[in-house]
Amino acid sequence: MENTLFVNRLTTQPAVNNFDVTLRKGLNIILAKDIGGKGAVNSVGKSTFVRLIDYGLGSNSFLKGETVKSHLSNKSLLMEFSIGDEKYTVKRDLIDGEYCTVFTGWVIDKLKTSNLIEGNQITNEAYKSTLESSLFDGENYFNNERFLTLRQFLPLLIRKQGSGFEKIDDPMGIRENAQLKRQRLQFISNLLSEEEKKLTQDISKKEETEKSSKEEYKVIENYVEQKSKEFDFELKVRKGQIEKNINVIEGKLNNSKLQLSQFQQSTGSIYEEKRQLLKKINTVEEEITLYESKISNYHATYNEIEKETKSIDITIKALKWFEGYEYKKCPVCLKPFDIHAEKNCEDTHKHKENVAIETIKKVITNEKEELKDAIRMYELGFNNLSSQHKELKQRISILDQKLDSNTEFLISEINLFEETLKNLYKEKYELDTLLEALEDVESYKIKWEESRETVKTLKKQLRELKKKMDAMLEQLKIYFNEVVQYLYNKTKKGVISLSTKAKNVQATVLHNNEAQEEDLGDATQIVKVVAFDLALLKLSLTQDLMHPKFLVHDSPNVRDVDPEVYKRIMSYVLTLEEISTDFQYIITTLSIPDDMDENSIFIRCLLNNSGDGGKLFGFSF
Repeated sequence: MENTLFVNRLTTQPAVNNFDVTLRKGLNIILAKDIGGKGAVNSVGKSTFVRLIDYGLGSNSFLKGETVKSHLSNKSLLMEFSIGDEKYTVKRDLIDGEYCTVFTGWVIDKLKTSNLIEGNQITNEAYKSTLESSLFDGENYFNNERFLTLRQFLPLLIRKQGSGFEKIDDPMGIRENAQLKRQRLQFISNLLSEEEKKLTQDISKKEETEKSSKEEYKVIENYVEQKSKEFDFELKVRKGQIEKNINVIEGKLNNSKLQLSQFQQSTGSIYEEKRQLLKKINTVEEEITLYESKISNYHATYNEIEKETKSIDITIKALKWFEGYEYKKCPVCLKPFDIHAEKNCEDTHKHKENVAIETIKKVITNEKEELKDAIRMYELGFNNLSSQHKELKQRISILDQKLDSNTEFLISEINLFEETLKNLYKEKYELDTLLEALEDVESYKIKWEESRETVKTLKKQLRELKKKMDAMLEQLKIYFNEVVQYLYNKTKKGVISLSTKAKNVQATVLHNNEAQEEDLGDATQIVKVVAFDLALLKLSLTQDLMHPKFLVHDSPNVRDVDPEVYKRIMSYVLTLEEISTDFQYIITTLSIPDDMDENSIFIRCLLNNSGDGGKLFGFSF
């Protein structure tokens, strides 16, 4: 990622004390010169210049106070800068900086001569988000959470006078979270212990997943081995044969069902004949019932007449038996003759022949014969009807046999085919289940192998990260020692190490003698911070870091830093230009190397203590 930050030009609109500074790649010196040997060169605008750069990069405020408001009201900062290949110009009110206007390209000259240039007016918060996105490209997020903001990052690049040079990881001189300080320094130097920690955690989790996947694979593999000894292709061949058999049997089944349907349609005449026969049987059965009833009734009547005949025969016998005797009583009314008043009984009294009884017997006898004839006639008809009924039943049985023989054969065939299909489908289902299990075995195996490969990949990433971190750390150690030895002309050396647990970067300056004791002097602490920053800057020129190759030091020559050591800071930066000019180093200072004068191209802004005219904005505050 190309995230090189470069500030090209700063000025104001409208102009303030002719302030207009164009910077360069490489070394940029903001020099405060002592005029007339006054000695004190304070409050001329060195730190104000640094604040301007910081303000142009989204700092919430610039300067405060009534004096500032009276001189800078309705005045705006114009700053041209670039991130990678993208060039921008920002315009921001020096007093009320809640909003700013961002222009594409470097357009200060056009803005000074025309108001027709269109820019994008946004809040300062939105502006900071834009800068952060352009500089970091999302690299400041870890597990979808932002661990470092632009404004937390910039103090490592813009170290302000005094507190900014106390510690390498504490550029703001205020109490900050230890994790933030560690992550910020690791982020800019690519010594990412947090990423190492994350990879280690991921490996542990993935190893558990790999173990679980392997166990799942082994369980289902054992299940399949117990169910079948056949290979996958053998099961598929057997399944194919079963599917062919299913197709054949289904064809036969459909053919039998079609034959049954056609047979049932073609037997309509037989069913009609059977219906007519059944109708005749019903009629015959009704007649048989009628004949049976008549025969039964005639037999009952015959029996009654037979009883009457027997009574008449007894009477006739009695009459014959009593013919020789005279009656004392009337045989008709059984009254004594002496009181019998009926004249009609006189013949009886005279033992005359009883013609009436004989006549009755004759009539009854005739009725009996007629009944016998009727019974014989109806019995003959009954027998004929019974024969007809039997014949009809036989004809129906023949029709049923004709129907049942074909129907039963087709139905039995259909049942056989359906049972065969049921068994084939069952076997196919078992094969499908087994084949699915085999596929599951393969999928579980793939899942296990993928988990195993993931673990291998993560471990490889961890090894590569450690290797890269180790290489980066070794190079940083070399550069830090190189800078320290350069600044102190080899009388001291620098050592970089990582703390055991937190992996915090630790810088130490040692006396380059046999004792090699640590130099804990205040001035050395300042130089140690400068040397560390310059070592990181050089590392960014030779390695791919998040460092934007941009560094600002605001007057680090406090607490009596050796002037010769101090001057060698700028000389060292010039050696970096021999490697590459794709960086920017800005330093505000009271002194410069002996081989450099105020007309040098490296001096981009010259301030002095001759009066308000020599100050950055022409007034004191």
